[in-house]
Amino acid sequence: MSRLRTRLDVEKLTRLHSEARRLLELPEATIQSKVPSISAWSALVHLHHVALVNEIALAKIEEILAEGNPGSTGSRGGLHPLGWLCIRILGFIPRGRGRAPEVVIPPPGSTREAALCAIQARIAQTTRLAPLSREIRAACGRRKHFVFGYLRASDWLRFAIIHTHHHLRIVQEILHASKTYSKQRKP
Repeated sequence: MSRLRTRLDVEKLTRLHSEARRLLELPEATIQSKVPSISAWSALVHLHHVALVNEIALAKIEEILAEGNPGSTGSRGGLHPLGWLCIRILGFIPRGRGRAPEVVIPPPGSTREAALCAIQARIAQTTRLAPLSREIRAACGRRKHFVFGYLRASDWLRFAIIHTHHHLRIVQEILHASKTYSKQRKP
C-alpha cells in the first residue's frame, strides 16, 4: 500500500464517519425505524455499531504505531485467513455472513446522542491519524481480528473503511424503505 493510498484511505474513512454523523442528524423517528426485510437493526443501531467497531480498529492501528520501530515484526502473528484476503480484494463484506461480537453491539435503548458522541470521537481519532500515513503504511506489527486473524495497521484501516461502507449501504437501504424517510423526501 503506497503512502498516498494510505492517506487517501484515512481521508475516505473520515468522509464515511462524516456521512454517518449526517445520517444521525436525521429525525429520531427516521433513524429509529426498522425494516425487518432488510435488517433486524435500525439505522441508529447500525451507525452506533460502526462507531464501536471503528473505535477498536483505530485503537489497533494506534497500538501498532506505538510499538515504535515501524520495521519491527513484533506481534506479527500468522498470515491472513483467506476470508480477509477475499474481502480486501473484493472490497466489500457479503450481507448476512457474520455475527458481531457482543462488545460491538450497541446496548438496547441506544440513543442518537450516544451514537453521535461515538461517531464524533471516531472523527477526532481518524483526524489524529491523518498525518501518520507513512507510519501506517510502514508498520509491520499486527493485532488480532476476531475472525480475520492478525492484521497490519494498513489492513485495520482498510477493514474500517470496508466495514463502515457495508453498514452505510444497509442504513441507506433501511432509510429508503422506511415510510418515515420517504414522507420527509416528498415535496
